[in-house]
Amino acid sequence: MLCRILGLILALLALGGCESSKSLMGNGSKKGPGRADIPPGGEVRDELDGLVLRENGGVRFRRDLPFPARLEVRMSQSLDYQNVKVVEVSDLGKIVKTLNHKVETEIWCGKGPGVFEFRLEKGSRRVAAAEEKDSSVIDVELNRAKELEGQSLNFALSEGGWRTRHGAGAVDFKRAVWSDSMEDSVPQLMVETGAHPRVQWFSASRMWRQGDGIMLTGNTLKILDPYDVSGRMALKFEGEEAVGGHPCGVFSLSGDMRVMGQIQADGSQHDVDISISSGKIWASLLYPVLLREEYETVQTMTQREGKRGGPETRLQGGVRVLKCRNWVPADE
Repeated sequence: MLCRILGLILALLALGGCESSKSLMGNGSKKGPGRADIPPGGEVRDELDGLVLRENGGVRFRRDLPFPARLEVRMSQSLDYQNVKVVEVSDLGKIVKTLNHKVETEIWCGKGPGVFEFRLEKGSRRVAAAEEKDSSVIDVELNRAKELEGQSLNFALSEGGWRTRHGAGAVDFKRAVWSDSMEDSVPQLMVETGAHPRVQWFSASRMWRQGDGIMLTGNTLKILDPYDVSGRMALKFEGEEAVGGHPCGVFSLSGDMRVMGQIQADGSQHDVDISISSGKIWASLLYPVLLREEYETVQTMTQREGKRGGPETRLQGGVRVLKCRNWVPADE
């Protein structure tokens, strides 16, 4: 308990005055990239098409291009819960209910040398299914994310890792708790959003043609998820397709994996077993980033508030997942 209190005090001191701080990416970041949910298809932009390595009816993933030092990403996530059983466990007892709705989240990120800014633009908005009459069911669960909507966290790289940037001014206790829960997961958060390259990626020496396959196991699963992950996932190369004019290799996939300590935009953490019956990813052919993910899944999830325990929520059932990233180097 003492360690937790000390950690929270440090977070409060570091977080003070973040509202008045300037954007890490300059004036342009306040506008940022356009909508994140860009549908795939269309033409590859001319200046990027010339960078794609194509030969003999196949394509290679590049590993030699320097990752942009400054970039902005707008990422949206939609989770469509389909007859998901939810069990809430706390000191007050156990509550069981069933969910049929979508939860939509949108974040903006800006990254420069040694600095990272994270802004929660849409805090887990609930979109009810037509048959769901009780609109209050999910309101309590999403209340924390709604309170953080429109707020930013600024981090700087130090000898001790990524830490909240110091500032001056009034301290917001809720944002201090939020920052404290996010701080240790900044490296994975940057990878998930596309602000930092994936630590595992497709080999630059392999030529991919339609129908080629690969089995991801162990550490290679970090191509799909940056957290502590295990399992087996079969990928099949479907061809090349653009997302927002950016050239991508498209893979269909299926399999099972377990993800531990997955951080959410509001600072809560999930441990989740995921069975993907069908899905697709759009992987950049130029940089180690995923621009789009679509999955039909059955998930068993344990959600915790904060990184040091707290009330738990367990969910089990079908979840349709869509993640989209509008990924823009800052000098474009």
